[in-house]
Amino acid sequence: YPIAVNKFDDECNQGQVEKTSEDTLIVKGNNYCLSWQIESSESGVFSILATDGRGELLRMREDSSGVSELELASKINYSDVERWNQINQQLFVLERIRQLEVERQKSLEDKQIEY
Repeated sequence: YPIAVNKFDDECNQGQVEKTSEDTLIVKGNNYCLSWQIESSESGVFSILATDGRGELLRMREDSSGVSELELASKINYSDVERWNQINQQLFVLERIRQLEVERQKSLEDKQIEY
């Protein structure tokens, strides 16, 4: 679940989110559709749907205190677990690349010669 939320956040930060209704944001991938349905300003429901016809695999409800509760977990198979492990590794690498770019940019700014 945290990996999917991190992927959702990463895609949102890259502008890859679609607003399908007033209260629903969706990120579509080849294998999964990640959905965040806002119920109030402080709570909502996060879902993972498989695009291969299996439907909703996981649903989590987050309350106003930030506590998440599992509502549904079904039809998850080994290939899903493997795929999410790969996604997690990819997110880690992307975050490290971004950190290095920020550090490089700061280093270049620090080394600029004033005239």
